[in-house]
Amino acid sequence: MEAPTEALTEPAIGTPVSSSSEPAAPAQVLPDSFMPADFSGATLFLYRISDMAGTEVDPAIFFEYSSKLGLEQSEEVGEPLDNPDSMTLTLPDDSRYTYQFYTEGIGVQYAEPGKDAGEERRYRVNQTVYTELKNDCWSDTVVQPDVHPRWTLLMRASKAEEIRITSMAGEESRLLPGEESFSCTFEELQRMRVNAGSFQQVAPETRLEDAEIIQIRFYNGIRYDIQRGPREVVIASSDMPYACRYALFRNNPDTAKPVIYLYPEQPTDVSVRLDYQGKFTYTYPAYNDGWQVTAYPDGRLVNKADGSEHYYLFWEGSGQFDWDFSSGFCVPGPETEGFLRKVLPQTGLLPREYNDFITYWVPRMQHNRYNLIHFAGEPYERLAPLTVTPSPDAILRVHMVYRPLASPVELPPQTFEPFERNGFTVVEWGGSSIRAKSD
Repeated sequence: MEAPTEALTEPAIGTPVSSSSEPAAPAQVLPDSFMPADFSGATLFLYRISDMAGTEVDPAIFFEYSSKLGLEQSEEVGEPLDNPDSMTLTLPDDSRYTYQFYTEGIGVQYAEPGKDAGEERRYRVNQTVYTELKNDCWSDTVVQPDVHPRWTLLMRASKAEEIRITSMAGEESRLLPGEESFSCTFEELQRMRVNAGSFQQVAPETRLEDAEIIQIRFYNGIRYDIQRGPREVVIASSDMPYACRYALFRNNPDTAKPVIYLYPEQPTDVSVRLDYQGKFTYTYPAYNDGWQVTAYPDGRLVNKADGSEHYYLFWEGSGQFDWDFSSGFCVPGPETEGFLRKVLPQTGLLPREYNDFITYWVPRMQHNRYNLIHFAGEPYERLAPLTVTPSPDAILRVHMVYRPLASPVELPPQTFEPFERNGFTVVEWGGSSIRAKSD
């Protein structure tokens, strides 16, 4: 749907209002640095006006390009961009850098924990590097089937006074900063996932049936009213003339984000067919009765149906399948990234491939206490037979299945056979998330 005209205005979470019971914290002037020297533990979210949503991206990509942007402080940075329009980098102490994108440059504001953002400083940038940054950092977010509501991502725990929850049964509870339940609830709301493209602008008085009510009050008097039902969520802010309505993303899809790369030795017309023993929930580009593409040695794909360009084929599906966890790995949630960085190269994936894997799956796994992980081989081949024409010389399919656990378990580790890329090579990775068992 078209972006609402009001969407250019954000809830004034960091702006003082007359109803505040406490004085607003003084604004801070942006440090000379464009970004922090140490971004360990930082989260980076990219925002789109069109669907009032944010998508998590790998901070390393942005930092990799920062030194090449050729920053030159200037007010002449062109017009604001829409999709994406901005990005936030939040550090573990809740300090935040907010980047506004313009046609010819970037504006940045800095906010210390619990304080308002300082004035925006604008920088002209090298346009060639800027374009490369957009392609590498932003292109993959367009095909994500799930996103996060924009307004909840913009919240900062250090600026919140309290959370009040009214359950569907009418039970009420009050959570205060410093309490573990406050931190867990705040983080869970920021990690709430909705369907990409499901945003609707609705009246602030819109009500959902059979929904829990979550109220968040900020130090400056702004209040969020969040209604969350089984299938939808409505988010309203006391200083905004409209509310945001989304369809909740189904947690734990059975088969999530398998992507298929094609690497021919020369430009080749390729047909790809997937006989998935379940139901497709999303494909990109559209699967129809199979994908018909022209593949290039650098991995670039041109879809014959509409001429669109891609660097992988995406699909997702649902169904009921039994997975074997008799071998594999039990990994503490916070150690998931390091584990995958070590193991995925052993499976045969190259850096570009396993970095895509990591940036998709780690945000979904790192907050679990433990993850029980198994890499499915033959069972996955039976679940989703893949036919590629012309026949590839080498094919690698890496499918991770994991289940969140409350406590660790012991199991024999898996080992992996070396994979050699010869001639026309096809690579696929994906995963399945299984609902947590009650321990």
